[in-house]
Amino acid sequence: MEILLCYDGLFGFMEGTEKEPTEDKVSEKHKIGFRCHKQKAISTIAMGINEDHRILIIGLKDAKQMWDTLREEFEPVSRARIAHLRAEFMRVKYQPPETMAVFLGRLKQAKD
Repeated sequence: MEILLCYDGLFGFMEGTEKEPTEDKVSEKHKIGFRCHKQKAISTIAMGINEDHRILIIGLKDAKQMWDTLREEFEPVSRARIAHLRAEFMRVKYQPPETMAVFLGRLKQAKD
């Protein structure tokens, strides 16, 4: 998702470095463009996560707040979190009748 936001030029909204233009000299067209980009960043983040995880960002109106909330939830920063993720990963076993695509899908689901 980070790559998509970078590609679309929206990374500044995620970092919080993109500020709304407030100067009187800024045209209305520029202000509207800013709001459109802000909404695009918010919707890209919201649509880029699993539906089950959207509850974490409901009510947040800022792309940076959304990104920080998701990072806190999913970024393995503690040893306990890393151990939990490793244990969850190890529980996923290949079951012979399933296809490799199904198995990889289950692995991805465990990661998410």
